[in-house]
Amino acid sequence: MKHISSVLLLAALTACGGGGGDASGTSPAPTPTQPPSSGGPIAFTPARIDVKMTEGEDPEITLLAEATHDLPGKVNVAIVDTVGVFSSEMSIRAWNTHSYSAYLHTAKGLGAGIHEGTLTVKLCQDDAKICAQPHAGSPIALPYRVEVKSFGGTLSALAPDPAAAEWLTDKGDLRRTGYVNTSVNVSRLGPRFSWTAPDGSAAVVPVIQAGIAYVTTKKGMYAIDEQSGATRWRYTPANASSLTGVSRPAVSGTRVYASFDYNQYTNLDSVDSATGTFVRTLPSWKASMSTAPAVDGNLLVSKQDGGSLQAVDTSGQTYSVQLRGSSQWAVSAPPVIHGSAIYTYTGGGLYVLNRGNLAEIQRIEGSVAQLDFGADAMMLDDTHMAVIENDMYGNLAAATLTSFDIASAKIAWSVKGGFEQIAAAGKTIYAARNDRVAAIDAATGTELWSWPIPAGAPRKDDAATVYDLLATNNVLFVALANSVYAVDLATRTSVWSATVGGHLALSKNGVLYVADGKSPLRAFNVR
Repeated sequence: MKHISSVLLLAALTACGGGGGDASGTSPAPTPTQPPSSGGPIAFTPARIDVKMTEGEDPEITLLAEATHDLPGKVNVAIVDTVGVFSSEMSIRAWNTHSYSAYLHTAKGLGAGIHEGTLTVKLCQDDAKICAQPHAGSPIALPYRVEVKSFGGTLSALAPDPAAAEWLTDKGDLRRTGYVNTSVNVSRLGPRFSWTAPDGSAAVVPVIQAGIAYVTTKKGMYAIDEQSGATRWRYTPANASSLTGVSRPAVSGTRVYASFDYNQYTNLDSVDSATGTFVRTLPSWKASMSTAPAVDGNLLVSKQDGGSLQAVDTSGQTYSVQLRGSSQWAVSAPPVIHGSAIYTYTGGGLYVLNRGNLAEIQRIEGSVAQLDFGADAMMLDDTHMAVIENDMYGNLAAATLTSFDIASAKIAWSVKGGFEQIAAAGKTIYAARNDRVAAIDAATGTELWSWPIPAGAPRKDDAATVYDLLATNNVLFVALANSVYAVDLATRTSVWSATVGGHLALSKNGVLYVADGKSPLRAFNVR
């Protein structure tokens, strides 16, 4: 199959529309996990596509194609689905001259039920849409079965837990522990509602205050009533057609904040939380789009790419600091605001900054100088902070969990290898590490117990990819790319799961939100 180039392998879906291709990268081809098809010029792994999903999801299906022999001349490919179960959104990546991966998606709006059929793969010497000159052995039949479960939902009456705090920013609050002081009623865990923005764009994980969830999409900001799942209001920023990015939101008092990127500049907009009415724009807000701005009273702080922070107070006074030791590629962990100081990790160290003007108060050297990227950070107590230190490449093997003793200006303990997400409750840190979630003693760094991540989870660097962790008094929620689990902290076993994945938030009213930025926002009752 030496005559096939990635350019010629662009798909022309005669029933579903056109596709795209990508031959970049030098990563090894995926390892087949099911027996391949046989008998044709191309063997597919798996030989049958079998997908299980929930209504509204957009799973990516990976198909490995291996050429069994060379084909003469040009080879153009058409993949035909006469039923319409699969969409035209497809890409093909060449690993070498004989190995390719195709990435397919199901059609939008696919209803609940079992959808079965056969994809017809045509290998053509002429235009794939015509295929009057097929190669020997073409077409190839590839059967599929797609099972779509109904999301359902029960809009039970909600009541706030007086002990629980509101979920106001990334990881819940400005300590960023991902902990909510509440208990989950496992017998009541189940779907509440599914929400899609009226403009059709997917939402990021929300912040929640007083029974209203605030979300951002690629086109603006929305407020959702968590009792009914109905949209309360929509905010569309100025020049919305020029938007290139939107941050996660943050809510404080009567204002909701989000950064809107227009490529050449970024604005921080604040809107009225009750009505969605525009209040104010702070221009030239050079914020990272990956996290929400940190809002504490009259102070707003944002991390920026390049290992720097920017802060502004309500009078409009702006401060910016480039943290020493950080390279232009270094990215600081989301800032933690606690007491009179701001804490962030970048450039191989933990910085303690003056809350008023960002002046450096203290810097504690990290465990390894080369680890200048702060992947995650949280305040454990008044004098200790936990950080996942990593290098600029996000190398999972290098990812180190370190506890900094701020009072003594030194490292309390450090454990190297495999960390990607953390949360904390009381004296225990919960950390996603390689193929498990580990419970770690916050005082010593000793691993107390672990929960193995189920087989088949999406992987990166030979380890399961965990998107988020959220801790309660009796349950730890573990979110992967395509699923979320509730792990009982007493029995250390999974007691519930759902086939949706992404990032997590939990409201004072007991509603768990799961969002991946591609599929509808999912809400679940937890009590």
